[in-house]
Amino acid sequence: PTPFGGGESQIAFTSNRSGTMQIWIMNADGSNQVQLTHMTDGACLPAWSPGGELLAFISPCASKREIYEGAQIYVWDLNPRTEPEPLPLPASPAGDFYPVWSPDGTQIVFTTLRGTNSQIMAYNLADETLTQLTDGRYADLQASFSPDGTQIAFIRKFQFNQIWLMGRRGEFQAQFSPDVEVNHHWPVWTPDGAFLFASQSSTSPSIPWLVAYKIEDREVVETRRIPGRGHPDIAPVAYPSISPDGAWIAFESWPEGTNHDIYLAGINGANRKRLTTDESFDFAPAWRP
Repeated sequence: PTPFGGGESQIAFTSNRSGTMQIWIMNADGSNQVQLTHMTDGACLPAWSPGGELLAFISPCASKREIYEGAQIYVWDLNPRTEPEPLPLPASPAGDFYPVWSPDGTQIVFTTLRGTNSQIMAYNLADETLTQLTDGRYADLQASFSPDGTQIAFIRKFQFNQIWLMGRRGEFQAQFSPDVEVNHHWPVWTPDGAFLFASQSSTSPSIPWLVAYKIEDREVVETRRIPGRGHPDIAPVAYPSISPDGAWIAFESWPEGTNHDIYLAGINGANRKRLTTDESFDFAPAWRP
């Protein structure tokens, strides 16, 4: 058995407990919750570099949204701690958000509003080049790298939000999730690359639940609800983030209906534990490598 919470790791998350949305950090058991950012216009959506020394996030951020118009991506070196620096992208008032690092640390892939629809772009940190990965015919967002860096999962918005896969340069785009009348959100890979986790919700306002897809089943994809039948449900589940050891999952939840907090559960959905208890709005947990 692994230590509770995935060992000695930390979890970054977003909270408005100090008056504006800011990035906070805590130990994996919920202890030692400390504010990291103090951005005037707020900050949210933390994303760790593969080594855990750099933190990407977006600002401005006034609240949790699906689309963050006018947002800019920042990168912050926490060892030693410096000042957050905006990612040197071509100036645009449109909005760049949902940053994610490639496993080799050479790229930051993100959602942008620079086209007619939200689309996925990649910024190369070495040569400072920007590459468009999806063409903008559809609204694409929420990219997630596979652990080996060869594939990117993302959400494509048709009548329903579906999970799609593509190569790291945008090639071989293909739908992965089955044609079901539900919306998918926030895909995330397990560290071994064997499963994709995501939230699902119905088309009308509903409580999102957690599902897992086995990558090997891409020809006939079977939806596995987490936890399985006969076990206590952990819904609602938003922004799932899997621990570096693959044994635990952190997520945003609001079981009482109003107070959004960060929770923890085993990778099978068992042993749910509440990590944050403040009356503020907490969301978007991100495990530190």
